[in-house]
Amino acid sequence: MIGRVAGRIGGASFELDGKTYELAVNNGPNHLHGGLKGFDKVIWDTKVIEGNDSVGLEFTYFSPDGEEGYPGNLTVKVTYTLDNNNVFTIAYEGESDANTLLNLTNHTYFNLNGDLKDDILNHVLTLKSDKFIELNDDLIPTGEFLDVENTAFDFRQGREIKDGTISTHKQNQLAGNGYDHPFVLSSNRDQEIVLTCPASGRNLVVETDEPCVVLYTSNQMGDDFEMNGVPSRKYLGVCLETQKHPDAINQPNFDSIVLKKGETYKTRTSFQFNVEV
Repeated sequence: MIGRVAGRIGGASFELDGKTYELAVNNGPNHLHGGLKGFDKVIWDTKVIEGNDSVGLEFTYFSPDGEEGYPGNLTVKVTYTLDNNNVFTIAYEGESDANTLLNLTNHTYFNLNGDLKDDILNHVLTLKSDKFIELNDDLIPTGEFLDVENTAFDFRQGREIKDGTISTHKQNQLAGNGYDHPFVLSSNRDQEIVLTCPASGRNLVVETDEPCVVLYTSNQMGDDFEMNGVPSRKYLGVCLETQKHPDAINQPNFDSIVLKKGETYKTRTSFQFNVEV
């Protein structure tokens, strides 16, 4: 779970209501994934929930005013549910006693081969997206939207992940030969993200309320740990981080990620697992 704000905030600072806030610096000169102790590094209160055709866990966390530099006392609730149709849903809610920023996401790494038999380079991704966000050398959005047409970023008809690792497109190369990019979704709740592994026959359908998904193909993954006895390496997993536009607070042409006092942040993303026969 990534928060308060997913992705990078350029210069680790932002202005809100006429005041400048300095955030934790943990990615070069920038702020990444909520800071030094983001929501992935805190202890959440948890309770089990059960429905007629589903089970789940409800996580709650209180983030005090000033944590990692953010304003406002923030209460967050994240609910994980798994139903009898193999749909795993993440529902997010948040409320603050002052205007603040909130842009939550989930940073799970997917590998549909099973037991990490292979990397994800032969996985096929289909995305309903006509545009992606250009990044600078620090992987901070420039504010520009680029057309996917005739590039390795065009997943509209399906494309193997490996295409981005061999692409000569500057955006693929600056990300470490692959993808670490926000794609603007052209549809929601409409099988807008589909990941398929031809070798295993498994596929994953992701549907969301969010305007963007960040595609990260583990270009920076190190080799200094193991997962289930398999040495880690580049391209061993792929992340599909549904969220609002990264660094939106510093980009005037992006949708706002300001959560106003008294308002409720609410969004959900579902992941359905299938086997093609």
